[in-house]
Amino acid sequence: MDATGCSTSGSIEVDFGDTGATSPCFPVTPGRTYFFGFMGLRQQTSDLYCDVIPFSDVACSLRTDPSTGDVLPLLGAQSSPPNVVNGVWTRVDETVTTSAVTQSARVGCVIGASFYDMVYMNGSSASF
Repeated sequence: MDATGCSTSGSIEVDFGDTGATSPCFPVTPGRTYFFGFMGLRQQTSDLYCDVIPFSDVACSLRTDPSTGDVLPLLGAQSSPPNVVNGVWTRVDETVTTSAVTQSARVGCVIGASFYDMVYMNGSSASF
């Protein structure tokens, strides 16, 4: 199952009851705006949802602001049911801005009975 029909790649399936899928840790620039998005294919009635999980260290282990102790908020891209047709690949994207203390991140995709493909986060354009 692939968003573009490519026979040599695939997608990630998240089913009901799964904990979701999370990317490896990657560095980000504090206070920078990024283009973030993915292609999603919903199998049943549910949202398509991936978010950027920010961390205040370079190893993706600290989820809190070191000066306040507050948990850093998730930065998400979501498509609610009215915008999605079951069984049709849908592009979901937006811009996200990291906080002044964010140094690394992971992308997590959750909510069941969905496939995710072509997840991206970059600082130059809304593209895969």
